[in-house]
Amino acid sequence: MIGILKEICAIPTAPGMENGILDHIEKNHAKDLECSYDGMGNLTVIKRCGKENAKKLLLCAKTDAEGLIVNYIEENGYLRVTKLGSPSAVSMAYTKVISDKGVCGYVVPEKGADIKDADIAKLYVDIGASSRKDAEKVVSPGDVLAAEPSVCEITCGRSGGNGAASRLGVAILIDILDNVKADNADIYFSFTVQGSLMNRGAKTASFDIQPDRCICVDICESFDTIGANKRGEAVLGDGAVILAKTADFCADPLLRENAENTAKKNDIKYKTCVYPEKTAAASFLSSCGKGVQTCVVAVPARNIGSGAEIFDMKDAENVSKLICAMINE
Repeated sequence: MIGILKEICAIPTAPGMENGILDHIEKNHAKDLECSYDGMGNLTVIKRCGKENAKKLLLCAKTDAEGLIVNYIEENGYLRVTKLGSPSAVSMAYTKVISDKGVCGYVVPEKGADIKDADIAKLYVDIGASSRKDAEKVVSPGDVLAAEPSVCEITCGRSGGNGAASRLGVAILIDILDNVKADNADIYFSFTVQGSLMNRGAKTASFDIQPDRCICVDICESFDTIGANKRGEAVLGDGAVILAKTADFCADPLLRENAENTAKKNDIKYKTCVYPEKTAAASFLSSCGKGVQTCVVAVPARNIGSGAEIFDMKDAENVSKLICAMINE
């Protein structure tokens, strides 16, 4: 799976800038399958079981990462930006960014700004222009800027990088897409857009498909960092995390129990955890139409939303194994 992650980490993505990664998925992992895009821009790949009136299973992961958008160009050619999602000034400072037009630049704090306290308004992007006229030749207000993603294999089977963990859900969904057979239900693989903007894509994906069950693939905070507030048991290397509850979502009890029993039966490492401060796309997926049985299976990661996201690929593999086992039951 690390190979898949490296593929997609070569493609910058942010809300409104997901076309590159969606095109890559469609051309390289779904070229012989049924594909469709909804009005929001979500890509859905379908594997059908061939049975009449088959049940619908939706597997969902977001394709974007938090980014910036240009809102003003200074007379000296520097770009003023605002948030797409909720990136922090600390995580974005001194980061290389790439626009949806392919223009590169670097995020820089204003001189004298305290980076610990600075908000996005005290950052600007330097693309090397010497005047507004120069900058306007290649950028304009409304252009999306994505942090350049990266992934690196480090020690103990762990990997890290800028925005790498944020793309794990896509890598896991592709891994399942490449390997699972649709024997008992039609499987809808939804690669959603604008997940960093209050999970907007997930809302329309569920409404469009009207699934009977949904499994959302996500990442969650690992509680093994220095100074971490010990609020849960999820740590790197302990396997998949089944989310019992988040700030805005409570897992379907039967589907959650099914996930836990399947993990035990197949000797797949897992933890069941509560994340009272995390929001989840599953909130929208579960409340679509007449309601959808929904659960979230996640990979624990350190330093989420930073340039130093760290995770264990074995945990990602366990998430993939667990969902495949649930499908095959």
